[in-house]
Amino acid sequence: MVMENIKELQAADAKINKVFLPLVPKLHHYGSSEYPKTAFLLVQLVLILDSIKQSVFNLYEAGQMYSATILYRALIEHLLKWHYVSTHLCEDRNDQVGIDYWTFAVVYDGFKQSNAYKRMFAFHETGMETEKPTVFKLFRDYNPEYAQWSVKEIKEKCNQFERWEMIKYINSKRPSKGKAPSPFLQIHSLLYPDLSSFLHAGYSAYESLIKYIKDDDEERAKLRTRVEFSFIFSVAVKRETLDIFYGIISPNNTIIKEAWENIKQIEQEYKEAKDVKTPPVPED
Repeated sequence: MVMENIKELQAADAKINKVFLPLVPKLHHYGSSEYPKTAFLLVQLVLILDSIKQSVFNLYEAGQMYSATILYRALIEHLLKWHYVSTHLCEDRNDQVGIDYWTFAVVYDGFKQSNAYKRMFAFHETGMETEKPTVFKLFRDYNPEYAQWSVKEIKEKCNQFERWEMIKYINSKRPSKGKAPSPFLQIHSLLYPDLSSFLHAGYSAYESLIKYIKDDDEERAKLRTRVEFSFIFSVAVKRETLDIFYGIISPNNTIIKEAWENIKQIEQEYKEAKDVKTPPVPED
């Protein structure tokens, strides 16, 4: 029954892709006027999430639990960035977050690479770590188009895409209700360290792998859940992206509205089919 649920999710996702993917060129066109950078970024993140989801499923079918979990962590990171970008767009109603990403992403990646070089040279005892200017200053000095920002401003623009900065911003706009952390916080705060163990060769990842190989029910259930949520997240961002396009980027666009309604219908059909196959537990 569990494997059947994954197959049904896969079938629903395939139907949704037949609606969403042909619409992608139109989405780029619709977003090109008022929100060109952010609209393009949103759609690209959806397409990447869809690709990672498929890879997670393929590895699951091949019995590659460890690799599938590493990719699932990557999916969660891309989901976080999609949430950050979409929340900014919904709150600000401008193109700024997309502009910031496409303008400063190269600086952010360069900053991380520069830190790696500095550490390498420090280990090699060349003294370059203390003498080398910060990557932000170097980048600003050698790229005149960035002269309009101070080094401090460039740092702040880059750091907004750090994981915890994105989490803090999203949570400030979607605060938890009640005493328990929100599902968003639980996914990106509690689940993340467990998944990171797989990426960084942690002991708990090794322990999980051994249990999985020995057909441990709990570990096999965890992997199935990751696969299921890969499909669920992929479907959700497609629907919500169309919702954002219809409500903000290209208001009242009938083509987007029809696609959104088709996706909602596919989701509803999946839920109804699942309810039929899962009868309620009888009362005592």
